[in-house]
Amino acid sequence: MITKEYKTLSFHILLSLFSTQAIFAHNYDILIHPEEPNNLKKILPAPVYNLLHWPDQSALNKAQIIDSNSPEVSTAKKFSMYWIKKTLDSSWLPAKDSERLFIKDEYDHRDVVRMKWMKNGYIIEVSQTASIFTVKLSPMKDSTKETDPNSMIRKASLLCKKLFNHEGYRWGWDSQTMRNGVKVPIDNLSNKIAYFTFTSGVLWYLKNDGAVHSMPKPMGGNVKERMPKNDEEAKLINDIDNPEWFRSSYSWHYWFRNVNSWHNGIDIGFYFLKIEGGAWLPNYAGNIDNNWFKEPRPTINIEDPEGSYGNK
Repeated sequence: MITKEYKTLSFHILLSLFSTQAIFAHNYDILIHPEEPNNLKKILPAPVYNLLHWPDQSALNKAQIIDSNSPEVSTAKKFSMYWIKKTLDSSWLPAKDSERLFIKDEYDHRDVVRMKWMKNGYIIEVSQTASIFTVKLSPMKDSTKETDPNSMIRKASLLCKKLFNHEGYRWGWDSQTMRNGVKVPIDNLSNKIAYFTFTSGVLWYLKNDGAVHSMPKPMGGNVKERMPKNDEEAKLINDIDNPEWFRSSYSWHYWFRNVNSWHNGIDIGFYFLKIEGGAWLPNYAGNIDNNWFKEPRPTINIEDPEGSYGNK
């Protein structure tokens, strides 16, 4: 069980004397994780842990690696690039001719699309299933391993603000036109992601492997966070001009309110579920990824899935 009890002490004193206390510095509230789980392998959802490790292609059988021109992967091909463009800032996007690896039933009956490229001093690995998105960034140059939790959280937060899109959108209610499903722009999106993932999140130091893990603060009992009682209350919450929308339960129906992060001292990673604002909310335990590779439907209604990729 994760204990909520902690005391305020400096990190160095805490490491030598205590195992489940808190660290307060640089505005970060970092808890040393209890005995179990106390490393990334145990604290990350199993599908995420697998996606963060690039597979040995020689260990895969020929039936698993699907040609990128196969109709079987056309839907996954379009949606995987759609999510890369949707979530990552244009300055981090891969070149248009970057190859993708399509692996059928890679593990746990999950179909996976993987892509690797170099940008801004990092080797970037993006791995996706139908419901999960992971991105891992490894420095291209050798660097000294970080050991200070506050420094690791700070670097992950700064990278978050650069990596993710600075603009996004949600769907809202327009009381003037009486229309629902109006596209509402969101400015400074990457800063908002960092705010919810780090400064307002639950930050853990994993003493077994020296990594840190952060996640968005879960919804509580605040009146602004609860589900609406009726349609009228729902309209008020989703109003396009509602400044408190990010504190509402509806914000949790979007990927950017559910971004998790980790830093092992060298590599930094982020992961989240592909939630776009609909009523359906996926989870890491469910397995809807076993039929992502299939013959395409007649129409795929997504926004510009194969559009511009940014500069090469």
